[in-house]
Amino acid sequence: MARRALRPEEDTNHNGLPDEWEMFYFGSLKYGKYDDPDGDSFPNIVEWYRGTDPTKIDLLDPRLKPQDLRPRPVPTSPWDLQWEIHDTEFWATQAEAAESLR
Repeated sequence: MARRALRPEEDTNHNGLPDEWEMFYFGSLKYGKYDDPDGDSFPNIVEWYRGTDPTKIDLLDPRLKPQDLRPRPVPTSPWDLQWEIHDTEFWATQAEAAESLR
C-alpha cells in the first residue's frame, strides 16, 4: 500500500482530493473527501492517503480491533476528519461490510 503526501496535486473543486485520482476512480468530481462510496468506513481522503481503491471494500483484520473503542466525537469544525480506528461506528461498519461480502 503506497501512502501519499498530504498535498493533493491539482484539486479544482477544493475538496482535498486530486482531480486525477477522482476521475480515475469515479469518472467525475462528485464525491467529497468525507464520502465513503464503497461503505467500508474509510472516507475518500483516507483511501487516497492509504493508496487503496475507494470503490472496493477494504476490511481490517478483526484482530486489529482495539480494546478501547469509543463513540465518534462530535465535529468541532467542518474540517474535522471523523474517522479513526478506535471508533465504535468504524468497527460496526466494517462488520456490516464483511457480512455483505459473504
